[in-house]
Amino acid sequence: MGNTQGVYLTTHLKERFLQRTNKKYRHIQNCRFGESRCEDCKSLYADSRIEVRNQGRELEDEIKNVIAESQEERSYLNNHGFMNWYYDKYGFDKRFRFLVHQDKNLLFVVVIDRGREVVVTCVKAKTHLVGKAVASRNKFRKKKSVT
Repeated sequence: MGNTQGVYLTTHLKERFLQRTNKKYRHIQNCRFGESRCEDCKSLYADSRIEVRNQGRELEDEIKNVIAESQEERSYLNNHGFMNWYYDKYGFDKRFRFLVHQDKNLLFVVVIDRGREVVVTCVKAKTHLVGKAVASRNKFRKKKSVT
């Protein structure tokens, strides 16, 4: 993505980034019951909210660095069945960008509204339709020339 000035990060994004990159919160990803029925999940969600408040600027800087290193995936913007869910959730007048960071295995959902780019959430790339396509692509390395 490159320049991240003018990019807004939601609190939801900060919490999810922390939960998906910190091993301490792994239980949340694997629990079948969720926050409403699991005491461990409730505790971990509360901890993540506190940690986001305490880390503040450091966490924002880390997220912006990861976003800057991410690559945009545009192949799903014309998939109406896929995009319909996002249009229903955020509005039909919005535009979207999907950014994939392969090393951290994260996909960032960016909503563009009135010229502002708002990063609303991040998900594990392997579990999201866009991220699965990127993760499954063959990566070809350039041949090293022998000198």
